[in-house]
Amino acid sequence: MNPQLRTAVRNLLLAVLLGLTCLAVTAAPAAAWQGDTSLAHIDGYLSISPDGRCMVLKQHDGSLLTLFGRRRGLVNNDHLRLEGRLVAGNGCGGQGGFEITKVQTVWADDNHRSTYYDHLKNGDFVRWVEQNRPQALAERRYRDHG
Repeated sequence: MNPQLRTAVRNLLLAVLLGLTCLAVTAAPAAAWQGDTSLAHIDGYLSISPDGRCMVLKQHDGSLLTLFGRRRGLVNNDHLRLEGRLVAGNGCGGQGGFEITKVQTVWADDNHRSTYYDHLKNGDFVRWVEQNRPQALAERRYRDHG
């Protein structure tokens, strides 16, 4: 067989194989590509009531969400990115509720360029709090147990 013909046939077979692969990938069910659609991410500034019972996040668009769930170690005025679920509940002046499942980031600046805590770099948030904010844990224990 002519070397030029052999190269042309090989390139044609590779192109067909690549095309079939692309077709198979795009024909896969959409659900296989989606994550947990109930998860949401919010970003904003935290306000905590003096008694520590109400936590509200003011998002960058001005909307307010009352926070529930994993709130241990958060400090008033923290600039946060949180992962969780939107839930019913608009107590504490929030326009809706948000159940925190994970603290992803505590921003060190307003422009999202530097962090105090980042779950990708620093690991578990509670461990980071124990090392960097022991006073926050002590205050929380005091409020909870009087």
